[in-house]
Amino acid sequence: MTKRASWWLHPTRCLFRNAGQLACGRFASGEPLGLRLNVGPEAYSSTLPTDKAVLSVSEQVFRLVRLFLVLPLLSCVSAGTQLPAWPDTGVHSSYPTARYVVGVGWGDTMDVADDRARGEVAKFFRAKVVTVTREEEHYMVSGGPQGREERLFESITHARTRGDAVFNDSVVMVERTVREGTHYTLAVLDMQAMRQRLERDLAEMETEIAERLDTKGAPALLVRSLARALYLLHQKRNLAHRLQLVGRKVPIDPETISQVSKTLHQTLAAAFPIAIESNDEELAKQLSSTLTKASLVVAPAAPDSEPIIVIAKLELSVAPADGLHRAHYQVHLQAVQREVVLAQVRDEERIAHPDSTLAAAKARIEVEQRAVRPFVKDLSNALLGDFAATADEAGDSSQ
Repeated sequence: MTKRASWWLHPTRCLFRNAGQLACGRFASGEPLGLRLNVGPEAYSSTLPTDKAVLSVSEQVFRLVRLFLVLPLLSCVSAGTQLPAWPDTGVHSSYPTARYVVGVGWGDTMDVADDRARGEVAKFFRAKVVTVTREEEHYMVSGGPQGREERLFESITHARTRGDAVFNDSVVMVERTVREGTHYTLAVLDMQAMRQRLERDLAEMETEIAERLDTKGAPALLVRSLARALYLLHQKRNLAHRLQLVGRKVPIDPETISQVSKTLHQTLAAAFPIAIESNDEELAKQLSSTLTKASLVVAPAAPDSEPIIVIAKLELSVAPADGLHRAHYQVHLQAVQREVVLAQVRDEERIAHPDSTLAAAKARIEVEQRAVRPFVKDLSNALLGDFAATADEAGDSSQ
């Protein structure tokens, strides 16, 4: 037996001696492994020694063995870089659903993914989610005797959450990853910590409600205290709903809210009745409806009271010009009590439309949005305080 044929007698020694050559030499450099077994007639040519033919077969078998040794190592490396599963499953082993609310968000940027993840958590608490849309205008102008202008709009939409600081501060972005160009965010909320914080807020809220309802004094002070108490009672109802979701039941008496609202209305009617003086009947109706929604009272004044006089003047005209109908309005709104101006708004605008009736209608819509609503908000703040939108907020929260 030749010296080279001793390979068969020492397979283990030869195997480990050549392991480094496989990883750092031929395999790394891309050299063919030569897995074909040359056992044909040419392998036993009469011009070659017999041991050479045996070496050709044994060497290629040895290469095959070394390949099978390296494959498990490669599979271990690929397993170490495995992507997380939570973007697909919405579940994370570190945050069990018995204690945590989990939300997964995605988007082209990390900010969008964060917003969506927070929005997914917000759904659990029925929190308000605002959709923010940005429209980009692209203009394309074509020539010709008549000319033409076309506007193309691209709408980009993503969700943003709005709500109280308690909710926003409790949501934590715990993990982020990127997969095939898409960003993913995992947001969690600890229900146990949330419950403790909500319970503290509830205790503070109940203390202030009791203090506000016990207020005595001038009508102006009483009105502000009642308005604040009514606002807090609606917030308490919302807080009770959230506490119930995290395992705490809070009793709510709807009769208390109804009684406080009735007392506020009676106090406003007695001390701050509002009378509208307008040269335009439709404008007067707009003002009356908007004031009522803001919890203010439009009613005839009592003989011993000094009402708030709302003076509303509107000049509206529609005339044809350049093939269109152009509406032009000037509006002035002013609230006065005892010669003191409580709120005032002036506005002027021109609107063009092919139809004269629609031009006038669009002008009145602009009057409501740009004059009536800001005016009522200012007047409500002057009487009730900066939480004057009690009625609107209560309506939104009850839906």
